[in-house]
This record gives sequence, structure tokens and C-alpha cells, in this order.
Amino acid sequence: QLNSRQVILNLTFDGTDFDATIMNFSVSISKNVLLQSKTTNLQTNNLTITAYIENPACTITPDAPLTEQTLDARSLTITLIDAIFIDFTTIVPANFTLLNAPPGLSIERVTGTGSKTAVMDLAFTYNDFDTDYKDFKVDVDEAIILPDIGSGLVSNSLTISAFVETPAAALSADSAL
Repeated sequence: QLNSRQVILNLTFDGTDFDATIMNFSVSISKNVLLQSKTTNLQTNNLTITAYIENPACTITPDAPLTEQTLDARSLTITLIDAIFIDFTTIVPANFTLLNAPPGLSIERVTGTGSKTAVMDLAFTYNDFDTDYKDFKVDVDEAIILPDIGSGLVSNSLTISAFVETPAAALSADSAL
């Protein structure tokens, strides 16, 4: 209580999601605590509580450019936006799917680093390709994320650059001939 005419109310919120803005939030003051009005409760003016609409998404960021020659040494940082891992300590490679990946590319391991981040180490059994993979993505299984949106989260696209070999042969004279 600040004085006989003013109080500060500290409100708590349990975090329950709501997606519609509340236009008529108010406080009713019981007539039992009022000095002048003992017949009716006193209603405050209305305040607006603006809803936050989540748009769950997933981004992947490589530790270095993804190239055919170095794929086996690459890792991806997976970042969730407006979503969380239910338990980041228990995620495993089977919770993720590589989309539009070259043959031979797989997930070696995934380490959860926080409720919104994980690091995926890639493994590549060398299999030559000569065309860039321009739409490489990661799909995160819906079973390991909140909120439940009815599907997994598909990341942004990355390009995996091919290495085009240019075979060359060189002949040199043998002085013994």
C-alpha cells in the first residue's frame, strides 16, 4: 500500500500460452476494503494485454562452409525460435532427418547445449558428387519440441558445394630411353 488511496499490485503469470489479445483486463476491488463505498465493488479501468503469437522455426548454422572435401569434419548449430527441446539432454540423431543431402552424409552425433540449441556433428562416407546441393535442410522431429505444432520443424536451406575434379596427366621424358 502506497497510501490510503493507492496500492501497487504485483501480478504473477503462470506462463499459459494465449494467442488472443485481452482488451478488457481490469481489477475489482472488494467493497469490504473500501472506506466510502460499502455497497458495490470498485472496478478499475480496462487495460490491454497484448498476445504474443509464436511462429516456431529452426535455423542451422555450419561451423565452416559445407564443401564436399570437408563434410566429414563439419558440425551444425541448430537453433530453435519460439520453440524449445522438451529435454535437450536426451536428444539423439534419430530425432533429426537430413533433407536433400548427398549420398553418404549422415548424423554422427547430436549434443543438446540448451533448451533452444544443439550441435549436430556430421559424418560423410566419401561419395563423389559434382553438383552443388543447394537445398540442404534438417528436420527436427515433432516429438522432441514444444509447442506441439503437429509437425516437425524444417530448418533454413544451406548449400553443400561440390568439388569438381579435373583429372590431368603429365608425361615426362625418361632419360634412360
